[in-house]
Amino acid sequence: MAKSEKSAGFWGRFAAQSPASQLPHRPPRLNALVHVALYLRSAYETGYKALDYMREEGRGMFWSTLHAIEMAEGVIEAILDGIESTPPPTNRPSQA
Repeated sequence: MAKSEKSAGFWGRFAAQSPASQLPHRPPRLNALVHVALYLRSAYETGYKALDYMREEGRGMFWSTLHAIEMAEGVIEAILDGIESTPPPTNRPSQA
C-alpha cells in the first residue's frame, strides 16, 4: 500500500475535525485518544519527510521508528473503532 493511501485511511477519520482544538464534544478520554492519533500521524509524516535529509547509514534505524509509530497508530485506531462501534448505554427505568 502506498504511503498516501495509508495516510488517507487513517487521517480520514479526523480530516473534518481539524484543527484539533475544535473537536466535537466527546468524553475526555475519547478526546485524548483522538489527540494521540493526531500526534502520531504528525510524527509519522514529519519523520517520513526527514528521511530525505538523512544519510543512508541512519535510515534503517529511523525506518524502524516509523514502523513503531505505525503500530501505535494501529492500536489507537483499533481502540477508537471499538469505542465507536459500541452502542451507547440506554437508560432503562428500573423494574421494581
